[in-house]
Amino acid sequence: MAKTEKNTALAVLTGSKDSLELKKLMYNLATSAEIRLSAMVNKPIQIKGVTFAMSEITNNETGEVETRERALVIDAEGNTYHSVSGGLVNSLHVFVQAFGQEQNGFYIINDDIIATVEEKDTKRGHTYILKLLEY
Repeated sequence: MAKTEKNTALAVLTGSKDSLELKKLMYNLATSAEIRLSAMVNKPIQIKGVTFAMSEITNNETGEVETRERALVIDAEGNTYHSVSGGLVNSLHVFVQAFGQEQNGFYIINDDIIATVEEKDTKRGHTYILKLLEY
């Protein structure tokens, strides 16, 4: 995304938040999220906004198209992230329940909370989760 688009997204999150502005922000976020959240392992992120959308994903093993929930995130600098990882989507649901202020399907995080992504081993390989940092 261009720098002005990042600033626009942050302005919507931190300024007036009418329904149409949030709907436009959610649409733009869903169609242009630029960074895979799993690429942020051990890197700090200050999450300012989260929403969830359904997305069609092709299963690499079977070739079948599956519908999965996708998490979409905006950080304090206006960067946009996305993930269909079950672990991260679940972590973000818990995160917004604890810290988010829901408005028209978009969760705004007013607190200054720094998080990182952690990779965890599982029986079937690995997954990613969101971990809050203490500082």
